[in-house]
Amino acid sequence: AKDEVPRALLNSYECSDGEYITINAQHHWETSWPCICNLIGRPDMIETVTCKEEAMGEYAPPVTRALTEGFKKYTSQEVYDALLACGTIAVSKVQHSKDVATDPQAIANGMVFPVKDLDGKEVMMPTTPLRFGDNEPATYTEAVKFGADTKETLREIGYNEEKIRELIDKGVVYADGEGEKPEAVIY
Repeated sequence: AKDEVPRALLNSYECSDGEYITINAQHHWETSWPCICNLIGRPDMIETVTCKEEAMGEYAPPVTRALTEGFKKYTSQEVYDALLACGTIAVSKVQHSKDVATDPQAIANGMVFPVKDLDGKEVMMPTTPLRFGDNEPATYTEAVKFGADTKETLREIGYNEEKIRELIDKGVVYADGEGEKPEAVIY
């Protein structure tokens, strides 16, 4: 169960808006712990849990439950702002995958980059998140339009023009604007 996580101070918590925040409050105990306890309305815990080893050890389940309940009183933005103001807690709002394409840090770190799609519209493409040493991600190569290589591929495997035309006319294959495009193709 989530409240049995032994790292109550290094965990993600849901807020009242259904969004999550992730905290790392393992360091600077003297300032981080009172800040958290006061935020969640549990100043009594400042004296009950006297060191991070207790919060991460024997008291981890009740501390995690208290943080879970306490953070649920506020929106993710309110929790984020309050913990950031403490100055000693690493905190971040957990993003959704749809948010990554416009995230300034993801863009600055080259995790996403702009490309033009087949219709000329600019879209953001992800790169591989794994990098070793100074290696740059592979160069983006645009996919061809659906059906663009159909005729060429059929010729390469031995079909003549007459047979290719027959396959297109029967709807067996689609060749870049010729024949009936299957409904399942989405791009």
